[in-house]
Formats: sequence, structure tokens, C-alpha cells
Amino acid sequence: MIPVGDVLMSKNMVESVARAIAAKHYDRRKWTGFCPKADRTAWLVNHYWDQFIPDARAAILAMKVPTAEMISAGEAAGIAGHDFPHPKEAWDAMISAALKPVGE
Repeated sequence: MIPVGDVLMSKNMVESVARAIAAKHYDRRKWTGFCPKADRTAWLVNHYWDQFIPDARAAILAMKVPTAEMISAGEAAGIAGHDFPHPKEAWDAMISAALKPVGE
């Protein structure tokens, strides 16, 4: 697998997820040639990650509605006596922010 520092540095969540999907896609291929597999995979990810944006958006969108277990865990992590948003509302807002195009 590619070290995280080589590939997954990005400006937004969609790019991060697209790069992770691309890394997984390219890493399972069998490469031949002079450069090491990790170097070639990193090069491919850095040049073609944007082809995986639709898959990344779909993956993030699939997480938009939290499971009951996620809501319970969020509620359990709250601090008693403080007025924080409901975990589902906070989660929804976070995922919506991740899905916004850059600069919006």
C-alpha cells in the first residue's frame, strides 16, 4: 500500500476520498517496468485521481444518513449540560460541507 503522505494530501474531502479510491484501484494492478510499484501507483493517483470523483461523491453521500449506532455514539460522546446540536444534525451538516464544490 502507498504511504498516506505520498498520495492522500488534498484540499477537500471529495479529493481525499477520490485519491484513496484511486490508490486502491491502481495498487492492486500488477506493474512491470523499471520503477517500483509504489512509485508508479503514486504517479497514477496524482495524475488520474479526478477520474474517481463520481465514486468519491457517491461514497460520501452514502454516509450522509447515520446509522442508529452512530447517533447513539455521538450522543454518548456529548458533554452533559452543554447545548450541542443533535449528532444527526451535526453529522448531516459535516457531510453536506464535505460534498460542496471547492470555493462555494
